[in-house]
Amino acid sequence: AFEHVATSDQRTYSHDVVIHGLRVRAITNSEHLIGYWRDNWFSLQEWADRTGKSVAEKPDVLVVALGGIPAEREAAYYSRQNDTVVFFNTSYYGQLKSWVLGAVGRKLAVDYGIHSIHGAVVQKDGKGILYIAPTGTGKSTSTYGVMDFPNTRFHSDDWVYVRYAFATKDGRRLTPSRITKDGAALARGYRCYRWLDANKGSDATIV
Repeated sequence: AFEHVATSDQRTYSHDVVIHGLRVRAITNSEHLIGYWRDNWFSLQEWADRTGKSVAEKPDVLVVALGGIPAEREAAYYSRQNDTVVFFNTSYYGQLKSWVLGAVGRKLAVDYGIHSIHGAVVQKDGKGILYIAPTGTGKSTSTYGVMDFPNTRFHSDDWVYVRYAFATKDGRRLTPSRITKDGAALARGYRCYRWLDANKGSDATIV
């Protein structure tokens, strides 16, 4: 893929977006794909303006989608080790979006203990109503229906991120992303919950 980008005379587009706090870069020679990519996600500046938060200097997830490659069959590949998605000879944005969300979801779970759910959610009186159901069964319709009631706020009709929390005796809620002791990492991401359950009373540091 990178050899083609470096040697081809085709125009290649590159654009970074933010998906739930992670920086994701798309590289493609498809105007169709890069157009949807720019429209669907927050740019780095939009994310900073709305949240006041910055993102990593380098991409957390990379997706490369190239068409017109005679030496490659139509295919998609994903590397967990490199957090990279590669598409050859397909310009279907729905597939690209789904694979990227899967890669982002995995990294969020592994590094931060945040879990991704294919579902719809709306806020009502400060609480979330979450619909989990197969595609085409009415999640979006139900979500929009609730919006007719007062004190509601639309959140998502496709993908939702949740983080489990531990309640402390003093009323705080802890959402650990990693556990350390003497400078060494003992657990991170979703593994923190199992570690805490198995090591109650430990003097390790919860971050």
